[in-house]
Amino acid sequence: MRKYIRMMTVFVTCMAVFLGTSQLVYGIQGREIKHDKKVPIDKVWRIIFSESFVEESINKDTVILKEKDGNQLEITTKIIDNKTVEVYPIKDYRFGTSYTLFIKEGVKGINQEGLAEEVSFSFETEEYSMSELSDFIAWEAAINNDAYKGILNNKGNMVNKKANDQNLQGISPLTYFFNYKDGKVESLKKVINQEYITKLKNNGYELIPTFHVIRDNSVHGLFKDFTDSVGELFGNEDKENKIIEEIADSLKDLEADKIIIDFEAIGEENRDGFTEFIKKLKQAIGNKEIMICVAYPYDGSPYFDFMNIRELEPYTDAFMFMAYDERTSNSIDAGAVSSYPWVKFGVDVLLDKGVPNNKLILAIPFYTMDFAVVEGDSEFNSVIVTSRVVNGNKATLYENADETSKVIKPVTYGEQFVTEDYFNGWYKVKVGEGSGFIKKDFITFLNPGDKNEIVVGWDTVRQKDVDAIMKEGEEISISYDDSSKHNVLTYYKYDKSGTAKLKHKIWIEDEESFQWRIKMIKEYKLKGAAGWRLGYESDGFYSEK
Repeated sequence: MRKYIRMMTVFVTCMAVFLGTSQLVYGIQGREIKHDKKVPIDKVWRIIFSESFVEESINKDTVILKEKDGNQLEITTKIIDNKTVEVYPIKDYRFGTSYTLFIKEGVKGINQEGLAEEVSFSFETEEYSMSELSDFIAWEAAINNDAYKGILNNKGNMVNKKANDQNLQGISPLTYFFNYKDGKVESLKKVINQEYITKLKNNGYELIPTFHVIRDNSVHGLFKDFTDSVGELFGNEDKENKIIEEIADSLKDLEADKIIIDFEAIGEENRDGFTEFIKKLKQAIGNKEIMICVAYPYDGSPYFDFMNIRELEPYTDAFMFMAYDERTSNSIDAGAVSSYPWVKFGVDVLLDKGVPNNKLILAIPFYTMDFAVVEGDSEFNSVIVTSRVVNGNKATLYENADETSKVIKPVTYGEQFVTEDYFNGWYKVKVGEGSGFIKKDFITFLNPGDKNEIVVGWDTVRQKDVDAIMKEGEEISISYDDSSKHNVLTYYKYDKSGTAKLKHKIWIEDEESFQWRIKMIKEYKLKGAAGWRLGYESDGFYSEK
């Protein structure tokens, strides 16, 4: 719902516009007015004129909204009555940004008198910072002593800094895993570095161990092998009880009164078994707090749909929505890993499933994806090269549909050809005045009128590495994607072969994208926030503002 301010009665927070006069307005002279309080990003301004106006004179030429850099925004003007008009941008304002609303002399009263002079009204939008969150947790993903040794020797790592100087309250190392034998769960595996934990506690952080269960490709080739293994554990009461008892004893030894249970993709067939596992664990650890880490994809995959929220809720103190991986290495389109609409939809779904607001933690990414793209644009049926090497073979145009025929030329990313025919996995395409053949493995087909960016490569990028990319890339530009609510970095660099200069796009996880998450947490009255993972965040992310 949009928020309103009436612009007539109190001059400091409102604005009155007088037609046909330059008189004092409530004891303040002049036509440059500044609003002294920051406003929500969905603010609607209501302008009340001193006399009736001609409706046709309220238009894009007489009511103008600009950003501080002079960029003019598209706006909606809504006539409320013959003296009142509401103004708001088609897209929300941005956080922490200055704007000016201009009322031009072209606005006419019914007596055809216009404004004596232009009126401008300046204001700034609200901002959010880490300090507004009462609780923030970050995962530490070290899983062996060598990794912990590197962390402890790194003075810049958060665990070596005092919690009182940061906005980070808790650190959650991946502590418990499964040991497997012949693909089946054999026992509980504990990864505990006492020196790290002592440092963590001495510096004032809360220790929150994580029980991390996810398919290991080296153990389970198929998802079904993994889900069957977890199901076998849930069906073996003695083994399950032993693992639960070990966790409870370990938590006591570590003096940890919270644990995150992060089971991912264990299958819908394990829904009841998972619920019983949580019940037993809750009973074993008494009043200690269990935070369920939710991996919830919107494709409805049965491998992830294993949580019966309403059955679990009485035995859990928090649910954690891991709100990332909207796009991964398998994505065919470039975009954010955690866009605003996707996150909001996920929060709404979980609340609808029965997660109480005050039990929901929003986990955010400290990483993003760097997508290399080629731009396809065709008036005809055509193909565009989107793979340069497949199974060791390079993309090539041949005279005939046969790899032993004469080579016309090697091709690389982004080259586009109008098609003439297709048969047996080969496209016949136009090449100059003649024709050539290319295998379907190297191309993406475009229909007439298709115009899109096609992903041809990707890298995972830590939040803290984006600045280095901005320094090293060529033809750098940054734009704002209002749909995802992210700044988008575009740059160019050559592919590994040095044959094609590719366009790269990164939907940056930065202060801009973090602010709408804080706003969402506050508006939904959620429990708190978390981040994956510790060490990926940009320098100063946790510092007080």
